[in-house]
Amino acid sequence: MAACCWEHRGRRPLVPESAYVAPSAVLCGAVVVGERACILHGAVLTAEDGEVRTGEHIVIMEMPWFGVAEIILRSWASLC
Repeated sequence: MAACCWEHRGRRPLVPESAYVAPSAVLCGAVVVGERACILHGAVLTAEDGEVRTGEHIVIMEMPWFGVAEIILRSWASLC
């Protein structure tokens, strides 16, 4: 699990053992990371009034910031 996983609005991030979260990534609130997902250095995922969910086998590259009411990130494989 990332070094910076914070509870927000009573919810904590959920990260499966198969996922990789870089030590400098920040997960805050109702963030649900998919199986075998990779959250790389400097990424910030913050859930406010909904959930942030990643799909399986997805890579979130360095320095993106997601902080919306609700967002679902899926791998290309799940969209085909």
